[in-house]
Amino acid sequence: MKLETNKNNKQHLLQALSALSQQHLEMSEVSLFDQFACYAIQQYLDKDYLNRPLETIFWNLYGLFRVASNSEPYSLTNESISFGRLHVFNPRIHLDGWECAQTVILINCPDRPFLVDSLRIGLNSEIPIIHSLKSIPIWVRRNDKGIATG
Repeated sequence: MKLETNKNNKQHLLQALSALSQQHLEMSEVSLFDQFACYAIQQYLDKDYLNRPLETIFWNLYGLFRVASNSEPYSLTNESISFGRLHVFNPRIHLDGWECAQTVILINCPDRPFLVDSLRIGLNSEIPIIHSLKSIPIWVRRNDKGIATG
C-alpha cells in the first residue's frame, strides 16, 4: 500500500488498520489499539514508514501497543528512578503473528533528554544499518490495577 502524506490517505490507512485490528485482536484490545494507531500515525510516522506493506505497519504498531499498554506499572525506588521495558525480537508468524527480516527493538520508558540520540549512537557503533528509529512519546491512562484504559 503506497501512501502519500496527505490526511486523506492516512485516514484510509487508519480504516484499514481498524479492519485488521477487528480481524486479529481480542475485542477488548480493538478500541485502545485503534486510538493508539491513530495517534501514532497522525503525529509521528513519516512517508517512508507509511509506504511499508499494510500488514507490516499493523503488526509493528501492535507490538508497540503491547509494550505501551503492559499492565505492570513502573517501579520507583526511594531515589525516584524509573525503570523501562525492553523487548528485542525477530518477529515470526507462529510467535508474533507477523514476520520481519530485521530485528525489532521496542523500548517503553519515561522520556529523558538525549535518550533517542544516545540509543542511535550506541546502535550505530554496533549495527551498520538502522532501518527505522522512532520516538513516540505517549501518555497512557491506567486504572487502579495498572491496566491501560485510554
